[in-house]
Amino acid sequence: MNDTQQPNVIIIYADDLGFGDVSCYGANDIPTPNLDKLADQGIKFHQAMPPQPPVPHRATAY
Repeated sequence: MNDTQQPNVIIIYADDLGFGDVSCYGANDIPTPNLDKLADQGIKFHQAMPPQPPVPHRATAY
């Protein structure tokens, strides 16, 4: 990427979606091919801290 290009950033918020619910992280119950494709072409995060006290993630986006 050169200095004039801006990166594309996609943030997906989904209530009650856990680390093991998406097949790119090893889940087998429900196929998630579109999320897997996004993960293959970008960056996957493996560590995160949940908000305290536990609240829906959409409440933490600011």
